[in-house]
Amino acid sequence: MLVHDIRKSLLAHLVSLLAVAVIAFPSGAAQASLPSGYTELEYFSISGNGAANNSSTPLKYWLDTGVVTKHDWTFEVAFAYDQLANSSYQSCLLWDGEIGFWNYTPTRNGHPLVSISSTYYEPSYVLQAGKKHVFKLYNGVLLIDGTFEMVFGGTTDYGRGLVLFGSYYGRGDTVPTSRGCDGKFYYARVFNGSLAEVMNLVPAQRDSDGVVGAYDTVAGRFLENAGSGGSFTAGPVKTDVSSEMTIVSVLRSGTRNAPAYSPVVMRGGAKLKAGRDYSFAVMTNDAGTAIMSVTGVGTYAGETAEARFQSVLDLKSGYVELEYLRSSLIQTDNMPYIDTGFVPDGNTRVDFSFTVHPHVSQAFSPFGKLTSDYKRKLQVIGLYGSNRRNQWEIDFGNGAQINATAEQPYGPGAHTFSLDGNVFKLDGYTYSFASETFEKDGITAYIFTEHIGNTVKYQTPMDLYWMKIWDDGDLVRNYIAVSNTATDAVGLYDTANDVFYGNANPTSAAFIGGPALLAPQPAQRHTIITLR
Repeated sequence: MLVHDIRKSLLAHLVSLLAVAVIAFPSGAAQASLPSGYTELEYFSISGNGAANNSSTPLKYWLDTGVVTKHDWTFEVAFAYDQLANSSYQSCLLWDGEIGFWNYTPTRNGHPLVSISSTYYEPSYVLQAGKKHVFKLYNGVLLIDGTFEMVFGGTTDYGRGLVLFGSYYGRGDTVPTSRGCDGKFYYARVFNGSLAEVMNLVPAQRDSDGVVGAYDTVAGRFLENAGSGGSFTAGPVKTDVSSEMTIVSVLRSGTRNAPAYSPVVMRGGAKLKAGRDYSFAVMTNDAGTAIMSVTGVGTYAGETAEARFQSVLDLKSGYVELEYLRSSLIQTDNMPYIDTGFVPDGNTRVDFSFTVHPHVSQAFSPFGKLTSDYKRKLQVIGLYGSNRRNQWEIDFGNGAQINATAEQPYGPGAHTFSLDGNVFKLDGYTYSFASETFEKDGITAYIFTEHIGNTVKYQTPMDLYWMKIWDDGDLVRNYIAVSNTATDAVGLYDTANDVFYGNANPTSAAFIGGPALLAPQPAQRHTIITLR
C-alpha cells in the first residue's frame, strides 16, 4: 500500500512544479558494472525490422524479456527511431498485451500512440526521427521526455511477458509478427509496485563471439535477439561515464509530513541548474524508498538520470531530527537566535517555514539583516510582523517597503516565506520589488531576530521547521532542527555543509526543541545516495 497514490502524487508534483521540480544510480547504463566477458555499449541498432507490417511475417529483431508485468509497475525505455512511420509502418517499442508504445502513421503528424489496459491515447508530444526519446510509465502516469501526458486508470494486471521492438498481432501468437521498429536502443528499466528494480537492460557485446544484445544487471543474464535477423548492430563502446548526467545527492526541505526533494545534478564535472538544464520529479512508497528522475532540457535535451534514495532523513551519528526549533513562547528582549554566518545580497534566495506565537507586544523579525547607518547603505532582507498592524511588513534594498495582506502574522498554523532575488512570497501573497545592487558589508543574516550593525532587534518567539538559503543559485545553507544525543543541545543542522548551529546569544536561555521525528529505516546497500 503506497503512502501516496503514485499517480495522484506525481501528477500533483508535475502540475504544481510545471515539471520543473524526480535516486542512486544514474539512468540507464551509466553505472552498469557489467561482469567480465561483456563490453558495455552506448546503444545497439536495429535495421530492417519495420519492413513487414502484417499478421504473418515474424519479426527479424525483438527482445523477449520474460518479465510478466502488472498495472502498478514502472517502465522506462530510451530509444531513437531511425525513421518515423510511413503509410504502412507502425513501429512498436514495447508491448506486453496491455501496454503498447507506437510510432504511428503520418496522419498523426509525428505523435506517438500509447495503449494501456485497452485505452488508446495520442500524446501531444511530437517524436523526431534520430532523436533519443525516453518513454516512462509510473503506475499509469505517462511521461515522454519528461513531459507529463496523462494519468491512465485501471487496475488490471497485464499478465503477458514484456517484449521490446515489436508486438504480437494476436494474443494467441507465439512470436511477434507485426509492427517492428528500426532505431537505436539505449536502455530499458522496470520496477515493481514496491519500487524494487526488476530489470535493467544495458546494451552490451559478448566478448567471446561478438554477439550484441542486452545485459540484464538485475537478473545477471544476457538477452540475444529472439528473431531471425541475427545479432543486433553494435554502437560505440561506452568509455567515459563521467560525461553522463548524474544525480550526486538529493536535498530535502519541507516537513516530515510534507517533504520536498530536489537533486544535485552533475555532468562532466559541472553542476547543472534546475529549470535551465533539467526538470525533475519524485515518487515515494511507504517503505521510505523514493525514486527521483531527471530529464535534460535545452542543451541537455534527451539525457536522463535516475536515482533511488531513502526518503527518511539519515543524519550524522549523534543527532536526532526534530519537528521544529523554538526560540520562546512569549516575546522578551533576550531570546536565543542563530547567526547564519552568511551575508545576503540581491542575488540571495531564502525559503523557510515557521509559526510565530501569539501575545506579541511589539514588532518582530524571523529573519533579516540591516546596515548600521540606516541611510545610503540601507540593505534590508527582513520580514516584520506586529499585532498593532496585524499584518506583515517586508523591507528590501534601499528602503523599499510593503505591507503584505497575506495571513495574520501570528497565531496557529505555519507560514511559508520565500525571497528569491527581488521576488517575495508569503503563503499565497506575491510581490516583486525593484532590483537593487547590494553591498557585501559583512553583516550576516540572523534567524529568530534581525542583525542590525552589531546589535539585534525585533527578537521573535517562533517555531522554525526548516530553512534553505541560496547564493547565486547555489544552496549554501540547508537547515533542519536537531538535538544532539550526547549533549542534549538543540539547534539547526546545516546539511549542505555538515555544520551544527547553536544559540549565538550568550546571555539568553537555550532553544526549545520540538518532538523528535521517526528514526530512519535501514536502506538497501548500493541503491542509496546522499540525502541532505
